[in-house]
Order: sequence, then C-alpha cells, then structure tokens
Amino acid sequence: MCIDCDRLLILRERIETDNPVAGESSLLHRVDTTTYSRIERDGELGDDLFVFTPPPGSTGTELPRTYRIGAGVSPPVPVYRPDPKYPKNLARKRIEGSVILAIVVDTDGTATDVRVVKALDPDLDKSAVECVSTWKFRPGEKDGHPVRVMAQIEVNFRLLDKR
Repeated sequence: MCIDCDRLLILRERIETDNPVAGESSLLHRVDTTTYSRIERDGELGDDLFVFTPPPGSTGTELPRTYRIGAGVSPPVPVYRPDPKYPKNLARKRIEGSVILAIVVDTDGTATDVRVVKALDPDLDKSAVECVSTWKFRPGEKDGHPVRVMAQIEVNFRLLDKR
C-alpha cells in the first residue's frame, strides 16, 4: 500500500490472492494493483478516521526528496561522460539516431534510476543506459547544497564514416 502521510490518503494498493483452478489441483496467483488518479475526501468524516499504527518493531524510512530543475534548483553538470559503445551489428546496418533517458542525479553525482523515455533500438537503448549509468556529475544544487535532481539526457548514435 502506498500512503500519502501528509493528506492521509491511500494512493495505490496491491492485493495478491491464490485461487484454486477449477478441475485442477493447482492455484492461480493473481495480483491486482489499483492506482488512484482522482481522490475525493468526504468532508464530514472525522480527521481521526484514518489512523495508521506501524507494527511493533518496524522502523520508519524517510525517502530523499528529488527536485526538478528550475525554481532555485540548478541542473547537474556532467564531468565524466564516456561515449556509448556502438554495437558492431548495428553499425553494419547503419542505424543512427538518439535515445532519450530520464535519470536522477544523486547528491554524490551518480546517475540513478536510469530509464528509457524515447527508444531507438533495443541494443542501442541498452548501450545508452549502461553508458549513462557510468557518468559522473557535479550534482544539482538548491540553496547552495547538493540535492537529488531529475534530468533528461539525449544519447546520440551517429556513424562518422558515411560510406
């Protein structure tokens, strides 16, 4: 269950069940995930209706905040950015283009949560992800302190030999 602690609302819930298959001795494992995109709260309900008490022995974890560039947040700047490997089989096929990746640059300048936003070719996408995962950045800053920042990176695959 994903809970917004500030507004005391359930944002997403996941239910797993094992149901017997008719006429068989096996079970069918089913996972239902519901994400709420519109939430209305009945104003007449008491504020104490939703009370979450963590189980005994559990510990809380505060997730680091991730910022967007702008509004006082500076962008991360690559300081080490090796070129991606161009798979030879694709070079022979003369495939060129760009892969766009969404990343989060951590406060230590490492790229995390690297994912493809605009794909080109599965092998080139993989090469771009592997490459950008090794990049080092000067982290983005807010109020003079390093912060986690979301960014997009375009990785270009161009053949220099135009024969």
